[in-house]
Amino acid sequence: MKKFFTYSQLSLLAIIALLTVSCKKEKLANVLSTETFSSVGISVAAKTEVGTGTPFTLTGGELTVPVTVAFSSATTRAFTVQLVANVDTIAGLIASSALPATTVALEAGSFSIPTVLNVPIGVTSTTFDLVISRSFLERKYGRGVAFAIKLQAPGKGNFINTGKNVSIVVVKTGEAIAPEAVHYISFGTSNMLLIPNSNNYAIGSQDLTINIPLSLSSIAGPSFTVDVVRSDSAANALMASGAITNAELLPENRTVLGTGKVNFDVNQNTSTLQLSTNFAQLMARTNKKWIVGLKITNPTKYQASFTNKTIVVVIDGNYLTKPYIGNDPNLARVYTGTPFVIPGTIGTASEMIPAAIYDEGGEGIAFHDDNNKDGASAFRPNDKVDIANNIPRSVVGWTNNGEYLTYTINVEAAGTYELNSIIGANGTKGKYKIFIDGIDVSGENFAKETPGKWGDQQPNYITVQLPAGRHIFKFLMIDPSYDVRGWIFTRKS
Repeated sequence: MKKFFTYSQLSLLAIIALLTVSCKKEKLANVLSTETFSSVGISVAAKTEVGTGTPFTLTGGELTVPVTVAFSSATTRAFTVQLVANVDTIAGLIASSALPATTVALEAGSFSIPTVLNVPIGVTSTTFDLVISRSFLERKYGRGVAFAIKLQAPGKGNFINTGKNVSIVVVKTGEAIAPEAVHYISFGTSNMLLIPNSNNYAIGSQDLTINIPLSLSSIAGPSFTVDVVRSDSAANALMASGAITNAELLPENRTVLGTGKVNFDVNQNTSTLQLSTNFAQLMARTNKKWIVGLKITNPTKYQASFTNKTIVVVIDGNYLTKPYIGNDPNLARVYTGTPFVIPGTIGTASEMIPAAIYDEGGEGIAFHDDNNKDGASAFRPNDKVDIANNIPRSVVGWTNNGEYLTYTINVEAAGTYELNSIIGANGTKGKYKIFIDGIDVSGENFAKETPGKWGDQQPNYITVQLPAGRHIFKFLMIDPSYDVRGWIFTRKS
């Protein structure tokens, strides 16, 4: 009996608990069935102008514009809205005169926006960032740059107000960026570069390489490239202005601009373009300036200077190849216009280099003679070098200690060469040295006595090492008692 009452009590308690839970669920269901969420209307300003007095952030690489999305009331739930860029809209607005004709549309790749806007609960507005390439804005400096943003597909029953789904953002570049802060790529402050000028060139065995500086104004930022192309119009304009005379365009097939692309490294305001041209071809035309025009184009960032985006390089052979001083092999001008060729084939002799056909450049530069002119006074009359009356002119005589002569040579191949110095001597004390580019390559050598003395020039053989390319050959006279007719080089190995 006792057990019966116990079971009855437990059953009653279970029934009461079940009824209690059922009542709670019924109350909750009633609450849920009656709760509602208010939808909100969404809108953006039809037009936002960015400039003086409006919020934006400008850095070295980009301009950031906050764009506001407003709601008709506080949001009751979190939801999303899709954002779509609509560049084509701008062209229509310009065509209809809703935007000035000078306005330009942002280009693909020059901006970024989020594709989805996440809206939190309990707000009446929110913002997202439109980020624009500063470089693009600077390239369009002085004009309005426009962009269209469209709202669509709001979530959770919210809606976009009629006519409020598109916002036009116009950046007034002249106000957003100060004039002095605009980046310009230029050739510097001058439209003409004279070669030589200080250390802006280098002469190799075959080519003349000219270093042309480019600069970026304002504070440097990301890395970028710029193309440099030939501009004959700039060169012709300079000649037409009369600022340069006795000049001729350097043929296009004689110039090399490397890849034509100049790299500016990150945070660097300067870079260099190398222009190369064949030196021997330049020297074939003495007393004539060669010019080549160049133009900056296609920068991947920023813009070319309006006033210094072109330059004309002027190569003046009269200064480039003069004077020859010390160990500098670059600075003597070939009398005939072209260097003497030293064949690179083993066993092949060069043409004789006539002693009288020494380089131009003057006393102490291309030659040294310590007394008045003797011999053929009408031949190269401005020089004191004593040239015999032989026809054709070749022999140099009346020599004294310390005198020298220089000759520009073009060696086809490096190697061991036999040098034949053709000398006529009345005794055995005369000596000589051979220099290549100011370097002694022979040591002292005696000139043998010849039976016919000065007028009986005979071979004198020594061996020298020659590097390939264009060089200055110098013949130094030591206690001479001889005349010299010329030199012949023959490659031995």
